[in-house]
Amino acid sequence: MMTLVVFRIPTGTRAWIEDVAVDVAARRKGVGEALSREALRVALAHGARTVGLSSRPSREAATRPYQRLGLPPPAPTTADRRGPPRGVSPSTPDV
Repeated sequence: MMTLVVFRIPTGTRAWIEDVAVDVAARRKGVGEALSREALRVALAHGARTVGLSSRPSREAATRPYQRLGLPPPAPTTADRRGPPRGVSPSTPDV
């Protein structure tokens, strides 16, 4: 399973790969690489100029498919914390 988001910003079309997960029974059989390859194909077919992804550096097995595809190491996840940042309370904005 994986999520691929393709979106437009003023400088062009971009894509982001998120939430890549492979069932334990299917690991080390090329499934992660196949998912990643297909995500890249779809992103490029939709005109993405860049494809971003993230992963914790400690998750070496999770980054292997990207390395096999010649991609740079994923950026470390910037926020693993659930919920709003300290000192910020969730509220509904006035519309």
